[in-house]
Amino acid sequence: MNIMRRYRLKKSITFFALFWLMLLVGGSLSAQQRQVTGTVTSAADGTALPGVNVVIKGQQKGTITDVSGKYSIEVGSEDDILVFSYVGYNTDEIKVGNQSVIDVQLIESIEALSEIVVTALGIKREERSLGFSVGRVDGGEVNKVAQENVLNA
Repeated sequence: MNIMRRYRLKKSITFFALFWLMLLVGGSLSAQQRQVTGTVTSAADGTALPGVNVVIKGQQKGTITDVSGKYSIEVGSEDDILVFSYVGYNTDEIKVGNQSVIDVQLIESIEALSEIVVTALGIKREERSLGFSVGRVDGGEVNKVAQENVLNA
């Protein structure tokens, strides 16, 4: 009987020691991850930008901003760099450091497109290399507005 009691006591002490060890290791691992939040706005007029891509550089971890331009992402270390990209705006990179709130103002890109060729499945090609007919739309035609109603036509 005394041997059984010692065995159970030894078993329960081992269980509690492993339990506390797992809590300590798990707590230290989760402490390395932290939340970074912020708002992305336009530098020109300060309006919120919904749908901005926020990605940790060199990783496949990311998120997008909501309707009010707010985002939230978990980072692993202070050396992580957040990359903010949005159509029509310059890409911005910011090192996280010890910041928990990072607000960003993106600057509009003023690059002009000279020519766009759209093919099936989004394959990009030069117009000369295509073996089929190509419909061309000039910039002036895009700006033309059709009549708004039947009476004006």
